[in-house]
This record gives sequence, C-alpha cells and structure tokens, in this order.
Amino acid sequence: MSKNPNAWIAHNNLGAEFVQRGDYEKAVFHLRQTIQIKSDYIAPYINLGIVNMRLKQYEEAIQYFISALKTTQMILMRTITLLRFT
Repeated sequence: MSKNPNAWIAHNNLGAEFVQRGDYEKAVFHLRQTIQIKSDYIAPYINLGIVNMRLKQYEEAIQYFISALKTTQMILMRTITLLRFT
C-alpha cells in the first residue's frame, strides 16, 4: 500500500484480517479507508457491522448492515439498468 495508498482491496483484506485477529482499532481504520476509496464495495460495511457487534455497539452495527443492504440495492439497480439497454 505504500506504493498505492488507494489500493482499496488491500485495505479491505487487511481490515478483514484484523477483524479475525480481534484488533478492531486497526480493522476499523482499514475498513473505513476502503469505504472512503470505494464506497460501492459491500464487504467493508459488513465487516464493520461485525466489529461493532463484537464490541456490543449494536446500533452502529445495524447502521453498517443497512449500508451494506443499500449498497447491494444500488448495485442491483445499476445492473438492471444496464441489462435494459443491452
């Protein structure tokens, strides 16, 4: 990532790894970086929801899961739109 700080997939993978290790502070940093770079990627929202569930921050967890659902809906709508014009 030192060569490409916008490597969103690397941030997401690191974030997911830190979630697995229980290092939630680092996980949150990398997952938020992922969202900042690529907001239409679903995985970091789900992982942040998991982090907040583990930290018993349920309201925040719900918001991240809702964001994941909204992102999924947006992607589906784009796909449907593209299919209509092909």
